[in-house]
Amino acid sequence: MKTRLKYIIGGMILAVALALGGFLVYAGDYYRCGPVAGAMIDDPDLIRFDNGDIYLEAGAGGSDKLIIFYPGGKVGYEAYLPMAKMIADQGIGVVVCRMPFNLAVFDKDRAQKYLDRFDSDTSIYLMGHSLGGAMASSFASEHQDDVAGLILLGSYLYGSYPVESQLTIYGSNDLVLNRSKIDYTSNVVVIDGGNHSGFGDYGPQKGDGVAEISSQQQQVLTVSAILEFIRG
Repeated sequence: MKTRLKYIIGGMILAVALALGGFLVYAGDYYRCGPVAGAMIDDPDLIRFDNGDIYLEAGAGGSDKLIIFYPGGKVGYEAYLPMAKMIADQGIGVVVCRMPFNLAVFDKDRAQKYLDRFDSDTSIYLMGHSLGGAMASSFASEHQDDVAGLILLGSYLYGSYPVESQLTIYGSNDLVLNRSKIDYTSNVVVIDGGNHSGFGDYGPQKGDGVAEISSQQQQVLTVSAILEFIRG
C-alpha cells in the first residue's frame, strides 16, 4: 500500500513538474520589442517603479489625467513605449504595466496600485491591447467609480462597463480580433489599413492580417482618437 501511494505521489509531482515546465516554455516564447521601442528602453526620462512598471510623465503643460496601460498577451511591455511617449508628449501621463509572464490575466488588478498612489484629483483611464484590453475592461467594470474611462485597442468590452465611457479602436486588417464581440457602435474607431500588432513595436503577429500602413502611422492615428476621446 505504501509503495502504491509512493508511486501515486511521485506521478503527481512529475505531472506538476511537466505542466510547470510546459507553461514556462510557453510563457518564455513571447514577442520582444522592436528597434524603435528598444532604443527607448534606457531613456533616463523613463521612471521605473519597483514592480518594473514604466511611468512616462506628462510633457509640458501636462494635465491631471493618467492612463494605465495593460499590454497584449505574450508581448513584451516595452514594445508599447513609442505610443505611450506620443501620449505623454501631449500632456497625459502613462503607466505601462509589466505583467507577470507577459500575461495580464495574472495581475488584472494591477491598476489598483495607481488608484491608491495618485491623488483623487487625477482622472484615471484604463487602456489595454488585446488580452490586456479584456483585463483592463474587467477591472474597470468592477471599479466604475474610480475609472474615468476605458480605452480598448484590438479588443472589446468585457464586463459591464458603460459603452458611452469607453473607446474601442481596431485596425481594418486585424485578423486576430473577434469582431463579432464588438456588438456596440458607440465610440468605435476603425483604423483603415491597420492591423492587430500595429499598436506596438514588436513585429508581425501570428494569424494577423498584413498592415497597409506603418506601425507609427497606426499609433499616430490611435493617439489622435484617444486624445479626442479624453478631451472631448
